[in-house]
Amino acid sequence: MADFLVGVIVMPLYFTMLIAPQRCFTTVYCTIFHVVAFYLTFVSIYNVTLIAIDRYVAICNPFQYSMKMTLNVTLRIISIVWLSSLIYNMVLLYFNGNIPDLKENITCVECAVHFNEILAIVDCLIIFIVPCLTIIIMYLKIFFIAKNHANKIRCAQKCTKVNNATVTSERKAAKALGVLVAVFLLCLVPFYICAFLAAYISNKAIHIAASNLSTVFFLNSALNPIIYALFYQWFQRCVKLILTYRIFRAGSSDLNVLATK
Repeated sequence: MADFLVGVIVMPLYFTMLIAPQRCFTTVYCTIFHVVAFYLTFVSIYNVTLIAIDRYVAICNPFQYSMKMTLNVTLRIISIVWLSSLIYNMVLLYFNGNIPDLKENITCVECAVHFNEILAIVDCLIIFIVPCLTIIIMYLKIFFIAKNHANKIRCAQKCTKVNNATVTSERKAAKALGVLVAVFLLCLVPFYICAFLAAYISNKAIHIAASNLSTVFFLNSALNPIIYALFYQWFQRCVKLILTYRIFRAGSSDLNVLATK
């Protein structure tokens, strides 16, 4: 949902400012853009992080996973992420001076966020470093656990067919995890490096680079669904059920999208 809203709300507003930089934007317009953009990108980033944690828990505790990760628990976690994002970004933008008095609706303002040194470190830590480290650590653990399981299967069953299947499975898992982490880092690292430098160095080129790299930053939200669609069969089945309207048929809730065949 967050990725969808980034594409529907944030990116049109952003491209409007990018295509027509000479256009006058009001304080209300810029404030709405900043709040919505920061709010939704926070949720999008932590959604990817929670997916990594969820996969790790599912692999480490496959028998207890379905009992612990119930629908109510999932909804609570989602609610906490959305609420935390709202509180964090409102506080961050307010103390950074990006939520001015909307009664003074100035017609021409610069729609840019310039963080001070302390808030730049805080935002970089919470939005970039913590999620990135969590994702990398979780997926590395998942890969090593999967590799360990494959090795045990090889030892238990001396069969060429099984060995080939496990090797193929390993490669597929490694490729999927590698693409997920690589795309996430490629979209976030350049932006946050420039944004962090812009808070400490008063250089016009760095500010322009950070502004332009926002496109890549927002692009991460567009790429997430594509990556999951390419590498996860259950995601492909869900999309197919939605597009073919099969979810409206009787008994659609009983369909097993996680089936291997």
